[in-house]
Amino acid sequence: GMQRLASISYICCLHGELESRHLDMISKTSIRHMDISGCDLTRVWPEALAALVNRMVSLSLSTKAGTKLSDPQKIQMFYLMSEKTSLRELELLFIDLSEVSVNIFSIAINSLEKVSLKGNNLTVEHKVQLFQVMARGTKIKELKMMKNDLNSVPYADLAESLNSLEKVEVLHCRLYPPQTEALFEEMSKGTTICDLNLKFNILSSVNPEILSL
Repeated sequence: GMQRLASISYICCLHGELESRHLDMISKTSIRHMDISGCDLTRVWPEALAALVNRMVSLSLSTKAGTKLSDPQKIQMFYLMSEKTSLRELELLFIDLSEVSVNIFSIAINSLEKVSLKGNNLTVEHKVQLFQVMARGTKIKELKMMKNDLNSVPYADLAESLNSLEKVEVLHCRLYPPQTEALFEEMSKGTTICDLNLKFNILSSVNPEILSL
């Protein structure tokens, strides 16, 4: 049965109930790209989830309504990610990350190339340190943040870190005027950003002359 999966590189698990044995089975295949969408993972051992996630090259993860990842599942997943991972692209949709170590979270996320975070209940410490680490040097090229309030992040760190990326989408993140002003000011001096999306943030305070540069 496993030989049939030998040539498959991508799998999508949609609205199912997964157990550790399912993840162990997938780990023995050549699958490196995985979309776990709206699934119940409550019966998966933390070690099994962490091992599978960090074996993938790209992963999108959301849980079934009414279920959630346990703290040990999230902590183990990020711990392994911060130590050694094959992951380059990660999307976490409405996965609460508030109990993950701030240091480990920041190191893990900045070791990836493409990151999408939506509605993750990040603490102020998570957000501040994420961008502090990013400003000092990151592997991230593409960042998408949605429904994660970023107005607690120092504007200099936010501007410097975002300006070093290639694709930036910051949507519904309640950026405040000094942050957007600092970002465009930083970009006006030179930027690597090719694609910028700041929908649903207030940009009225940004100097039009900077926007025209």
